[in-house]
Amino acid sequence: MPRGEAGGPGPDDFIDRFAIVGSVEHCVERLVQLVALGIDHFHTVGVIFDADAEQATRHLFVSEVMPAVRHAAHNLARSEGPAPT
Repeated sequence: MPRGEAGGPGPDDFIDRFAIVGSVEHCVERLVQLVALGIDHFHTVGVIFDADAEQATRHLFVSEVMPAVRHAAHNLARSEGPAPT
């Protein structure tokens, strides 16, 4: 539903709430926030209809986003100490 129509949320609101889209830095920041909340599994979906752009996006995700999130998650786990038994 477009912004302002029937008082409903617009597409940008929907994307902000349910997706992680943007620069490498933004994606890492949002994923690390979710890791800090205890989420440790993510399902990723690419919705790019240009094969070259999709390949470039996948490469950035695998080579930059995932390693940064792993590193941050590792640091969070170390700072929290051992899990209670």
